[in-house]
Amino acid sequence: MFSQAAEVTTFSSATDLQFEGTVVHALNLAGHDDQADPDLTINGLTFQDARYFANVNNVPNVYYEGVQYDTETEDGLMGASIIANGAPEYGNTAADNSLESLMSRTQSPVGITTVSILGLTPGKTYNLYVLAANNTSTVDQLSRYYLFASGGFLDGEVVDSALDLNLNQTQSSAAGTGVVIHLQGVASDQGALTLAAADSGSYLSGVVVTEAPVAPATVIIGTVDTGVTDATTPCGHLVSEKIAALTYKNHGQYVSAITALLKQLVANGTITQEDSNTIHTIAAQSEIGKK
Repeated sequence: MFSQAAEVTTFSSATDLQFEGTVVHALNLAGHDDQADPDLTINGLTFQDARYFANVNNVPNVYYEGVQYDTETEDGLMGASIIANGAPEYGNTAADNSLESLMSRTQSPVGITTVSILGLTPGKTYNLYVLAANNTSTVDQLSRYYLFASGGFLDGEVVDSALDLNLNQTQSSAAGTGVVIHLQGVASDQGALTLAAADSGSYLSGVVVTEAPVAPATVIIGTVDTGVTDATTPCGHLVSEKIAALTYKNHGQYVSAITALLKQLVANGTITQEDSNTIHTIAAQSEIGKK
C-alpha cells in the first residue's frame, strides 16, 4: 500500500523554480520548438535533450545517455507522443523564455509511459521534480505519477506518487502557470528509479533529478534524539563522543558532568546556548546513571 506523498507546487516564472540537493540530471523530455535549442538553460541549469522517439520497429529510444523509456497501452502497443502544449508566458528574461520553450511541448502518454533514470547510487535518496502543464485543454483530465525503485517497466516498489492530480485546476491560470510535482525515493540495488506517467493527462515536459541532502547526525541522549547537530569540537571529537567519554557513578554526577561539558562547548562555539539548554534538559530527565 502507498499513498500520495508528493509535494505539488506551481510556478509562474523561472525564479519560482527551486530544486533542493545536488543536481544529477536536468532533462528536456519533449524536445524543443522551432526557435529554441533542445538544450535549454534555465537559472544556470541546462535541461538536456532527452526526447523519446520510436524507430521503425516501434522500439523506444532516447537522445540522452542514462535515461531509458518504456511505454505500453492496454492493448500492448507503444504509447508515447510529443505534442504541442500551447504558448505559455512566464516572463521576459532569458531564463523565462527558455522555460516557455521547455513547457511549450510535452510528452503525453497513451496508456503508461515510464522514464527510468539509470546510473544512480544504490541506496541513496533522490528527488525527482517533474515539470508539467496543460496549456491547451480545459478538459478536467486527471494525472497520475508514480515513482518506482527500479529500472524497468512498472517493476519494483512504488516509493512515491501523485494521484488524481488535475493540472487545469492546479494551474488556475493555464497560460501563465506551470506545475512541479516533487517525488522522492531511494535508488534500487541496480542504481535506478523509474517515473511512470499514467493516462493522457499526465504530461511530462521536464524532469530534474537531484541527490537529496543528507540530514546531519544529531546528539542522542539515552534513546532520545535531542535534535541538536552532532558537531565537531575544536579538538576534533564529535559532541556525542565527548558525552560518551564522561565518567560518573550516579545520575547526579552524570548531570553535573554534562553541565560542565556543555559550558565548555558553548564557550568554544561548538554549540549554541539554546542547544546546550536542550541537551541539558533531556539529560536531566533521562534515566542515565540511575540504578
